[in-house]
Amino acid sequence: MKTLYLRPMRGIRILIAPFFLLLAGNSAGWAQFGTNNAGARTLAMGNTSLTLTDAYAAANNQAAMAFAEGPAFGVSALQYFSLSELTSLWGCAVLPAAGGAFGLSVHHDGSQTFRQTQAGVGYGRKLGENIAVGVQLDLIHTGVTDLGNGNTFTAEAALLYKPSPELSIGARAYNPFMASAGEDLPGLEISSLLAVGLTYQPAKQFQLSAEGEQTIGYDFNLKAGAEYRPVEILAIRGGWMSRSSVLTAGFGIRWQQLFIDLGAQFHPQLGTSPAIGIHLE
Repeated sequence: MKTLYLRPMRGIRILIAPFFLLLAGNSAGWAQFGTNNAGARTLAMGNTSLTLTDAYAAANNQAAMAFAEGPAFGVSALQYFSLSELTSLWGCAVLPAAGGAFGLSVHHDGSQTFRQTQAGVGYGRKLGENIAVGVQLDLIHTGVTDLGNGNTFTAEAALLYKPSPELSIGARAYNPFMASAGEDLPGLEISSLLAVGLTYQPAKQFQLSAEGEQTIGYDFNLKAGAEYRPVEILAIRGGWMSRSSVLTAGFGIRWQQLFIDLGAQFHPQLGTSPAIGIHLE
């Protein structure tokens, strides 16, 4: 019989990480050590996302879609702790319509013991020149080894307000009705989350973001991020999250309507989680 040898640190992370994720039993479990928001740009900026109006608004704040100037499409991938066994994938699309925009998003988290796939359809609409609201309906499939599979529906609601060209304020509620993972997985809950944040952009080249996020059953998470564009084609990013004291960093490159983003989170015990994202606007 062939014996499998693991590098000590990698072996410890493979054993520990799925245990913590499975304990959580939902998307909040992944959030304890990484992110459940879409896009490598978001990840690099401390996982702040509520005021961004890119393609990933279809997943991060449906109200922000109403400010989109045209169609946008994006895909991103996150590898928790640099382990291929723990991968998070996103696909998002924003399609402007009269008075607002429609959004589509697909998200998959996977390990050998816990798998969750979410597909969402959302709509964002302006209520005035500088304010918009958004809603989304999500279908979530959860699979747990030795326990089975479950399907459930949940919803999201979001707000984006721009009182001035320099300031944006966003809010999002995810799973406000506290839906469970399904009848076949009793006791396994889908995370319920409320987040509020703002972005201050004193100049075109620079912006600062701060958000507060509360996931039921977990500690309050304070997030901060910054982005600096020394030239039009390059963005440099950094951030921090209070939950688990995670630091983040990354950069983005723009070529016409193509955006390529690289980012990483640095967990003090479990290591680095790299991410990549590509989107078109």
